[in-house]
Amino acid sequence: MLKMLLAMACLYSLSHADIQVTELFRAETPEELEAALVDGYPMPWLAEVLADSTIPEEDRYWLDCRMRAAIAQELHLFFDREGNRIEVEAEWIAPGEDYWRENVMVNLLEEGEAEEEQRAPMSDLEGMLFEAESHLHAPVYSPDRPAMMSSDPGLIYNLYGEQVGELAVVNNEVVLSRDATIGAVQSGGNEALEHRQRQPYACFLYPDGSFLEIPFDSLGRYRAAVSDDGSRIAFVCTEHSWSDPHAAMIAYNNRPPDDVIIDAYVFDRDGCLLGRITPETPFTHSCWPKMDQSGRVLAANVWGGVGILDCDNGAFRSTIAPIGNGNNLNDSHLSPDGSFLCAAGYSRALIVDMKTLRTIWRQPNAAPETQSVATCSNGARVIALTTLRKRADSWDDFVYTHSVFVDRKTLIYAALGRGVGHREMVVSPEGSFLVTQGSGGGRSSSVLIIDGDE
Repeated sequence: MLKMLLAMACLYSLSHADIQVTELFRAETPEELEAALVDGYPMPWLAEVLADSTIPEEDRYWLDCRMRAAIAQELHLFFDREGNRIEVEAEWIAPGEDYWRENVMVNLLEEGEAEEEQRAPMSDLEGMLFEAESHLHAPVYSPDRPAMMSSDPGLIYNLYGEQVGELAVVNNEVVLSRDATIGAVQSGGNEALEHRQRQPYACFLYPDGSFLEIPFDSLGRYRAAVSDDGSRIAFVCTEHSWSDPHAAMIAYNNRPPDDVIIDAYVFDRDGCLLGRITPETPFTHSCWPKMDQSGRVLAANVWGGVGILDCDNGAFRSTIAPIGNGNNLNDSHLSPDGSFLCAAGYSRALIVDMKTLRTIWRQPNAAPETQSVATCSNGARVIALTTLRKRADSWDDFVYTHSVFVDRKTLIYAALGRGVGHREMVVSPEGSFLVTQGSGGGRSSSVLIIDGDE
């Protein structure tokens, strides 16, 4: 089973007018990524791209961050500011902020521990089996750690291998601000068998290793979103304390019972509650909530679509509904500048202007039983669309298509593939690069560079 990679490549080359998509680099396995670093970092192709002043500086910086983070995560390897290798003996390394990835969380190996191969995130079925087994061997909890958290404490490294902080707990539920000055996670028991029984807390993690816990009013499982500068942190309850949320919603005519709190909580970095926002329908667990850089807007999945919340005035603005009856928007991303929402799922993908809430782009077509994922650059000038369809003979084997549009209309790239697990394309801020990344057993990834007179 392959490790997760954020390697850099494009699969094909395609021209449309003066726009061309060009291959840069590919690494399908950790061994290929390691081999590419034989002469150090940056590799020749990357050094050339990073020095190219015709490419927006912000895009070049983003690509450098993504590449360094990939190497750190997959190989537990950093390169300092002089290009020297720094190898870290870690059990686990992962970014705490998903777009820029300027800082990573590091769970160091304890003395006497052997480093194990990182495995890809578990499927839903594997997760349920693992969870059931873990409750047969209950973890030991410490009173000086966040409540009911069995994960280890860890460190924060920047992409040059320099320690810039420590955290009371690190795991894949922790969300960091872009500057890594604060992290957020639910504490108090967030496993499925616990979150309906134990008091949950909004847990604020500070880079000096301290933490603060604020109790929620309602039992459930909460997910966090953090602004880039850490000035605002939001928590939404994605799994409520009902034994069967779907049946409960039907029984209550799509309205929750009075004793169930469905609000989003918005805090400042010191844990002071700035406001609570009540959505039109309860939040769901299908996608992590997304917050723009300043923490003014929150997008979170709700029953019926994607909810848009105004964190400045504490208002629920609107629900972005899927196109067509019976469809479901269960995947959402914000553009890097937070101006546009990309909403997708088992429905035609669409892009919405966050200021006017007007739909400015729709996926041209969508085959039945096809899942879509969409992301875009600033201004939605470059749009990346991935469609996935499960093969009939396998529950985790997908046929996927990557498509890239410019100026919201012109298709400049299309590639068909097959692989294990979910896939998506991520666009650099100004649209010069696209990174494909995957999950599951086959986590190969790639990069596209867009050249030409656009």
